[in-house]
Amino acid sequence: MYKYLFGPVPSRRLGISLGVDLVIHKICSLDCIYCECGKTTELTLDRREYVPFTEVTGELEHYFENHPDPDYITFSGSGEPTLSVHIGDVIEFIKSRKPSISVAVLTNGTLLSRPEVRRALLKADLVMPSLDTAWPASFKKLNRPHKNIELSEYIQGLVDFGREYRECRQYQGSREHLEPRERLGSRESPGSRDPLEFQKHMDEGEYEAENGSCEKKAVSGKIALEILILPGVNDTPEDLAALKDACQKIKPDVIQLNTLDRPGAVSQIHAATADELGQVQSFLGFDNIEIIASAPERKALESYREDMESAILETIHRRPCTVTDLVSVLGSHANEINKYISTLEQEGRITSARQERGIFYHSVKS
Repeated sequence: MYKYLFGPVPSRRLGISLGVDLVIHKICSLDCIYCECGKTTELTLDRREYVPFTEVTGELEHYFENHPDPDYITFSGSGEPTLSVHIGDVIEFIKSRKPSISVAVLTNGTLLSRPEVRRALLKADLVMPSLDTAWPASFKKLNRPHKNIELSEYIQGLVDFGREYRECRQYQGSREHLEPRERLGSRESPGSRDPLEFQKHMDEGEYEAENGSCEKKAVSGKIALEILILPGVNDTPEDLAALKDACQKIKPDVIQLNTLDRPGAVSQIHAATADELGQVQSFLGFDNIEIIASAPERKALESYREDMESAILETIHRRPCTVTDLVSVLGSHANEINKYISTLEQEGRITSARQERGIFYHSVKS
């Protein structure tokens, strides 16, 4: 049983996805009202080693030696993964051991205003930041940010990362054909340079191709911007107009519209309907928008485990449980439990009720 890895979990977007959790439940820079992990217990912008780097890489090494390769290794979990100072180091470790496995990072994007955070994510194959609103009042109501987060800086960080990520990916396509100019005083491989440093020296003319030219090439790597819509909270014309302007600046490869999958951290919020999401899609008007499918489609995935579904149903049939209870009983990560809970609830096989200790799940008697 792993402490920092979970899954593989059933993911429509990522297929067979092995999760990596680099923070402790629930440490985050936001306290979003819709978060399925519950209320943030430590609202912080402090980057540090929340879990030991050597233990995470040790678990990954063991997984690689004993399991088939997943489609993706995904950084997500109990809080904001970029709060870990080692996220870039773990990505490097994965790429050195298993370069054929794609790496995804699910982040709220609030720390991308920091150059060191942007640099840490440059080698990820898929970066999925979120931006639910670009309207200040809605940002405070919906995302409940740390007091030192400025919405304008948050959005600019997404813009800056998008530009740097695209430029780095273009240059990476021709690295192996480049040689450093003599004035660098070194014959080091361009591929050994930090991606941002490589880009900087390319711009300053310190590298040249063997044939005297450096043609940029498009290579793999994608930014998927997730927007979660809550009716009556962030879907006003003012909200959507501000979001549209922000998306035009960020230039993500794809925009993913989402809504509540299961009860959030507060009551009195509800999911958007398919029609409402379609109206948002039409308002924004971009060609690269997709609406995320509902949870039951996970069952068609190879990674969906019938034994986990059965274990959850059998447990809550005996007595109602919170996700925390199920984690304790079944020994699985909360994120993995949540995936199955969402599917079972949307299928009508379980139901939920908010009580003083949290959200309890009950089996539906047939």
